[in-house]
Amino acid sequence: MGSLFEVETQLIIAQKLGFLTASNLKNIFELLNKEAKMKNSLINKIKKS
Repeated sequence: MGSLFEVETQLIIAQKLGFLTASNLKNIFELLNKEAKMKNSLINKIKKS
């Protein structure tokens, strides 16, 4: 999860500097959230096996 938080921080900085719109940032965060859920699900399944 640490690297995901780093990416989120960098994206927020990019938005504040004008490289991303608030709408783009929201869409990217939604995708990151989906990816985090998939990653956690995979990790949990591997731990159980």
